[in-house]
Amino acid sequence: MSYCWPLDASVPISIVYGIVRDFGSSPNDGINPAGGHTGNDYAANIGTPVRAPGDGVIAFEGWIQGAYYQNPWWLDGKGGIVCVLDCGDTEPTFIMGHLSRTVVDKGQRVKKGDIIAYTGNTTTLAGGVGAHLHFEALPPGYILNGPTYGRVNPNRYCKEYWTGTIAPQGDVKPSAPATGPVFGIDVSMYQKGINIAATGARWVAVKATEGIGWADPAYASNVAAARAAGIPVYHYHFARPVPENDPLVEADSFVKTVQARLKPGDGAVLDWEAENPQNTGWAKKWLDAVGSRLGVDTWIYMNTATAKAYDWSAVQKGYPLWLADYGPNTDKGFGTSRTLPLVPGWSIAAWQYSSVGRLPGYSGDLDLNIVYKQGTDMALTDADIKKLLNSPAYDDGPSISQVLKDLHLSIDPGESGKRNAGVVYSGLAQLSAQLGVVADKAGVTPEDMAKAVADQLASGFTVNLNVEKKEEPK
Repeated sequence: MSYCWPLDASVPISIVYGIVRDFGSSPNDGINPAGGHTGNDYAANIGTPVRAPGDGVIAFEGWIQGAYYQNPWWLDGKGGIVCVLDCGDTEPTFIMGHLSRTVVDKGQRVKKGDIIAYTGNTTTLAGGVGAHLHFEALPPGYILNGPTYGRVNPNRYCKEYWTGTIAPQGDVKPSAPATGPVFGIDVSMYQKGINIAATGARWVAVKATEGIGWADPAYASNVAAARAAGIPVYHYHFARPVPENDPLVEADSFVKTVQARLKPGDGAVLDWEAENPQNTGWAKKWLDAVGSRLGVDTWIYMNTATAKAYDWSAVQKGYPLWLADYGPNTDKGFGTSRTLPLVPGWSIAAWQYSSVGRLPGYSGDLDLNIVYKQGTDMALTDADIKKLLNSPAYDDGPSISQVLKDLHLSIDPGESGKRNAGVVYSGLAQLSAQLGVVADKAGVTPEDMAKAVADQLASGFTVNLNVEKKEEPK
């Protein structure tokens, strides 16, 4: 098998502290082992697409938990968000580190050239790291107990840059777009008269509600303006977690306001910057309730200090962060020379890097955002449908879990069960539509829909999702 480098030809090897950071450099410098630097570092701006060097299976993606010796690659948190690609027993394993995010799941099969992640500067090192990609290679049958922890120079395997096109096959998800992050703004009634289309934003967050029973007066007009400009909308709720406000009641107020205006590609956000920021359980209940009921991509927004100050572990497992961190707060336009601040444990969906932006279409200050992640990756391709219809797993009557697995809709039910229900529901409804069936959603649970899909796939594919509503026991 031939392998390609994970970044395009225009991305150079990094120069850090005056030293070229390629394989074997800087031995015993306090970070590197006796054999020197364990990979190649590429000076990539945050959000640069990272490609799979070859065909293989994603063995791991995300933050490493626990000590280095508790995983088969001797990785720890210093590498930040990592992605490990296993190309087979007789082929190398590749490791990409310091990512801002991945767009693949553990166990997913990918093809050479697929975009699997985006570069970043994540790490647990106290001083942080600059934006770059750390790229390692482990040979077949590697032995970790050595001067470079089993690593070899990636140039042993990678001999070319990716120049081809990607056609999704089988159970491989479509590749993420190669455009990297997009820039956007957030608006409320305080940006009266703004011409959203003229700003050049390609993403917009619109304030919908605050507390219980209050809707932003400009919500409907701001959403309509974004729609007219063809821009995806993330609808946000300003939380007021005072003792008398139940998170489920605030969630209900938000859902009732935004539900009729949701479109494919939209998302929901909890704006967490008011009272009682330590009440992370309140936030988790709101996120679970909204994610379950709307079935859309759901985030939480807060500043760096709040993101680091409290125990957010339960939230981090199910919801990404829209981070507010302005630094010197001098950026006026789309783009910044700063690197994404370090917030260990979080998956970063977006970064609000300035509150003093000045853009065409508005005469006042605007919040400016870099958006790294959009959508829930629920879109089902023809390849997804073909796989479902041809899978031998359905010959003897498939299980609900098999249907969900094949639809890439399985989210950890232990930590995100409520959110899982909404995402599964939306995905199954989309499947029914692609198979030419209109689902009667009234009173139908995700389990009902999954069972109907499973049953019909096992009986000639004459799908009928008009499942009867279950009667409550009297």
